Amino acid sequence: MLLVYATCATKKLAQKISRTIVEEKLVACAAVNGPVESVFYWGKRVKTRKEFQLFLKCRERDYPRVEQRIVQLHSDKTPCIFSMRPNNVFWKYGQWVESYSN
Repeated sequence: MLLVYATCATKKLAQKISRTIVEEKLVACAAVNGPVESVFYWGKRVKTRKEFQLFLKCRERDYPRVEQRIVQLHSDKTPCIFSMRPNNVFWKYGQWVESYSN
């Protein structure tokens, strides 16, 4: 199982991406969190913006398709997307993720 993290500029976009990739069974579950305040370099300037975080649960082998789909749906040219491997996962939850992903 992987936890995929991504950010979106608006709640509407975060909800659209989440709903789309769950409906397409690319991920088993999506959670939208925020808004949070992000501070980052873009070009030669420090910028601040409100963002919404996506926490997506999928099978490890599905990550390339999840990433590709987020990029297709996202409004940013360089969206923040990365995955993390949980050290421990409750076995029933892990089975559920496996069973609901494509």
